[in-house]
Amino acid sequence: MTSPCKICLDFNETLLQLKDRCTLEELYNSAPACSTCAIILRAVKHCFPETLLATSYFALMFSRFHGRHLQHPSETFSVTVSARDHVRDRDLPEELVDQRFRVRELVICRAKGKPCSWSVFEEGIVIPSKPQELANQVRKWIDDCDKKHTGCRKTKENILPRRIIQIFQDSGTSCKARLYETLPGERGSYACLSHCWGKHQIIRTTRDNFTHHKGEIPWTELSTTFKDAIEFSSHLGIEFIWIDSLCIIQDDTPDWEREAVKMAEYYANADVTLAATASPDGTVGFYPSRLARDEPLDIEGVDKQGRPYHLVARTHIRHPYESSRDETFNGGMYEFPLMTRGWVHQEHVLSRRFLHFGPRELIWECQSLTTCQCGGTPARPTVRERTTQLLSVSKPDLNLKRSNGHAKNYGIRI
Repeated sequence: MTSPCKICLDFNETLLQLKDRCTLEELYNSAPACSTCAIILRAVKHCFPETLLATSYFALMFSRFHGRHLQHPSETFSVTVSARDHVRDRDLPEELVDQRFRVRELVICRAKGKPCSWSVFEEGIVIPSKPQELANQVRKWIDDCDKKHTGCRKTKENILPRRIIQIFQDSGTSCKARLYETLPGERGSYACLSHCWGKHQIIRTTRDNFTHHKGEIPWTELSTTFKDAIEFSSHLGIEFIWIDSLCIIQDDTPDWEREAVKMAEYYANADVTLAATASPDGTVGFYPSRLARDEPLDIEGVDKQGRPYHLVARTHIRHPYESSRDETFNGGMYEFPLMTRGWVHQEHVLSRRFLHFGPRELIWECQSLTTCQCGGTPARPTVRERTTQLLSVSKPDLNLKRSNGHAKNYGIRI
């Protein structure tokens, strides 16, 4: 019987439990003669920048058996490219110390419904990217939340904001939008948008265009983020969405002051807040472009016994608030553009449900659950959960009053 490869151990699950690490040089040298090492090398080349692979600071570590991914059940086997222990931060290439975290990972799993003889690989989760497919996932989260989460459930539809964007369609199938003034006490389901205004001028409702916006808001004048938010709300079956720059008359000081103190209430009563978390301004929208190395790589072939396999490799998706080897690192969520803005803290905490459109996947937060498309879960209580607990009091309206005291923080948005 042929001895297994000393580098990859032929993906033998038992032997890999004892495997520590190998160098990139060893992997490069082994791959021409070992088809199993060649799988790892192909994945490494796809997922990591050449500038990193060209340095001598790296080692590979097979990390399935170190407990790191027990919180991410879909990530069953991974290859970690990490700095050698004796290398100090100041000696590392800039790319390696990016985001205060000296580890970059790729994940290899079995393609859904495809053959694979290695038991070390479990079936990966397919992450859809089309808006309608994403909406199907969000509707499932909302449905589960309504049925199972007593802390999130509401008994009736909430009162609509004074003004709100109504989504409609005429003879065609494309979405249209108009500013709708609600009747006193009118109830309904609606979404809110949380976004960065950014440095680019975005459409606003003013005294000059107020009447025109009540008829129809020109679609071509809407930012990419506004279009995405309106269309996604329509995919969810939600007729109304509240967008600050459109629902408040921006050059009418009395109107702005009157509406500003109601913002906390508007976010708290929405069915869901759609957050353009990865977008620094309105030009990017909900679906930022990805780097080629962030796209999944299909790897197909036959193993050393002639059995077919179909694997998928991708870079590890960082999750909000996940732990890391560096205990000072508090997760990636608050490094996203939207989450660095002060006013968003109120929108985030007060919203009953907060849906992040991240750079790689959707992240769902409600009062009872944090989850995402790939199945990752937080390793520690989220900032949102901790803050909500601190604000919890016997009279629920008091939370809104506390936030109303800070309403002027919404005044300048960049």
